[in-house]
Order: sequence, then structure tokens, then C-alpha cells
Amino acid sequence: MLAALVVATALASGARATDADLGAALDLLYDGSTDSALEEFNALARAAPDDPVPAYLGALGLCWKAEQQPESKRFDGEVHRRAERSIAIAEAQLAANPHDVRARVARGAAWGVKSRLHLFRLERREALRTAVRMREDLSGAHALDPDDKDALFGLGLYDYYGDVLPKLTKLLRFLAGYPGGNRARGLLRIEAARQGSRWHHAEVEAQRYEIYAYYEDDPQRAFEAIRGLHERYPGSPLWGLKLAEHLRERLGRYPESAAVAREILAAAQAGHVNYSPVVGAMARLALGRALEASGDATAAAQQYKKVLEYSGGPQALALDATRGLARTQELAARDDTSGKHSK
Repeated sequence: MLAALVVATALASGARATDADLGAALDLLYDGSTDSALEEFNALARAAPDDPVPAYLGALGLCWKAEQQPESKRFDGEVHRRAERSIAIAEAQLAANPHDVRARVARGAAWGVKSRLHLFRLERREALRTAVRMREDLSGAHALDPDDKDALFGLGLYDYYGDVLPKLTKLLRFLAGYPGGNRARGLLRIEAARQGSRWHHAEVEAQRYEIYAYYEDDPQRAFEAIRGLHERYPGSPLWGLKLAEHLRERLGRYPESAAVAREILAAAQAGHVNYSPVVGAMARLALGRALEASGDATAAAQQYKKVLEYSGGPQALALDATRGLARTQELAARDDTSGKHSK
């Protein structure tokens, strides 16, 4: 009892959460146990109320949850509140010690989460404003400690997307007077952050996948990133579904894509805690697409029909299955007509 009291007193007097504890909570997040991860971040924030990092990582985890449910904004306000809490704690730390790199990185990262969610919601002006605040803090942290890989990662994101996204999303008219990005430098910084990041290892790999798959047209590097995430975090269906899609759409490796989809489906059928029935339906859709792409229209149609038997998923899931079934039926009709003519 006395030991517990001593620990509690030490934590309440300005102690910081350990990177080991933060890393364990992050592993829960990226392995698909989002709610458990958020509980851990909450506990770490209560135990170390003067540490801005648990509040920031809690905001990041909730942002991931919001992005997986784009039709709802019910988590948005809490994401911003947690980020603002981290910013406030960091500002108190920096008022006492302006050279506190950890606090400056946390504050910059919290601005980054706010920017990320604003951009996800297409709130472009706020996305840019908060991204610039992120850059200011991380530039300061980088000047104090050039070896800090978490600061380098955030600066790399600003450089890369600050160069690429304005050209794609009509952000150019908002950029007057703001620091511009640098695509090449951003990529170099993101790659350099792969080794030595305290809290962002998985984020680096997730961003590498998005960058190489969607912006750099480098499917092999994207494959290496998403395969690594799937192997490291098999408890999350997200990485497996992305891997199946990447194998199918960008690499044309249809049997491998089908195999990954079957693994996800098997986990859902076995009742894996993170693999809900809707995940099983998504896996069936992915399996159907892989079978269709490989030329097995009959087997693909069977999977699409089973997706349509499931009524609990989003409307887009049923719509995709309906379209897939229509394609396979058209293909079967053409094959039937061609066979009759050949006779």
C-alpha cells in the first residue's frame, strides 16, 4: 500500500509516462484494439497529468477511430479536445523550460492531429492553419535536437504533403504567406524517421504505404510497408484488407490477394474479437474481386451473393457487391452467347 502511494505521489508530481508504456498502448491501437488502447492512454494521462504525450496519443488513437467511420463525426470534438489538452500541458512545460524537446514535439504533434482531422473533413483553411503550427513547433524541436526522429517525421509530412496536396486538392489559394513544402526533402525525412522514432514507427509505415501507393506510383515499396504492418499487427483487419486490395489492384497478384482475403474471412468466422461480421463481409467482397480479376466469375459471383446476404454493413458494401454480381452475370452471359455462336 505504501509503495503504491509513493508511486502515485511521484507520478502526480511531474513524472512522465515511459516510452515502454506508451509503446504498449500504441501496439494495442495498431493491432486493432482501439478502445483498449484509448483506455491505456487515459490511464497514463491520469497517472502523469503533467505529461502532454498521453493526451496527444489519445487524440491520435481517436482520430484513427474517426477515420474508420467517415460517415459519423461523433468522435471529432473529443479528438480536438484531447489534442488541445496536450497543447495546454505542453505549453505549461515549455513555460518552465523552453528547451524541453519532448514537450515541444508533443505540442507540435497535437497540432498535427488537429490538422489531420481537419483535412480528412475537407476543412482546408483550418487544416493549413494547424499544420503551420505543427511545423513551427517541430522545427523548434529539430533545431534543439536534430536527431529526434519524431520531430523529423512530422516535418517530413509537412514537406511532402505541403508540396503534393495543394496541387491535388485546390489548396493553392490558401497558401499565400505560408511556408511551402518540398516533396523530395519530405520523402527523405520520412524515410529517415523509420529508425529511432519513439512513438511513430507504425505511423511512419502507414504513411509510407499511402505515399507510395497513391502518390509516388511505387507499388513495390508500398507493398513492403503494408505487408510489414499486416505481419506486425495481425490482430487488425485494416492492414489485411489494405494488403489484399494492394495485391489485387496494383500488383495483379490475384491468388495472393484471394489468400489474404480468405485469412481475414476465417478470422471473422472464428469469432476473433477484432474481426466483426462486417469485416467478414468486407473480406468476402475482397475475395470476390480477386476471383473476378483472376477470371473465375462463377466463384466470384458466389462471394458477392454471400455479401448481399449480410444486412448489417454499410450501404456501400452492398452496392459494391451488387455491382460485382452484375459484372459476373454479364460475363457469364457473354460467355454463354459466345459458346452458342461457336457451335
